[in-house]
Amino acid sequence: MKTGEFTDRAVRSTAIELAHPDRWVLTIGQPLTMLLFGVVLRHATTRVTVPVSERAWRRWRARLTIALALVGIGTTLLVVGVVRGDSALVVFAAIALVAGAVKRVRAWNDTWISLQYQSASGRVVVSRVSTQFDEQAKRIFTKPR
Repeated sequence: MKTGEFTDRAVRSTAIELAHPDRWVLTIGQPLTMLLFGVVLRHATTRVTVPVSERAWRRWRARLTIALALVGIGTTLLVVGVVRGDSALVVFAAIALVAGAVKRVRAWNDTWISLQYQSASGRVVVSRVSTQFDEQAKRIFTKPR
């Protein structure tokens, strides 16, 4: 996470061999990016462990949950509004959908990182991180001497 908070935990994520994966994830989301490029277009991927503080992880997941709820509510109201022919409900649904999309983009942009896989060298380039990320990652993943 790019919060700069003390990092003592880790999560599993996927890095993909793709120029500017952060732009794709920001635009269409992590699941669709992995499906489109990883599965359909067969770009190389690898699972990686990413250091993250538990507090930052919970905050990020909460923001995404709110965004998903707004999109779900907006989609439901849109269907009901179209079926009933209620233009006010359709407008309200559109507002909820836009709010959910904006919340998702802000949650990702404000806190998450970018993972680009370089299969030729077997490296994963981590970007959009705090200045303390490298030091904390080394502390977690290297054995004490």
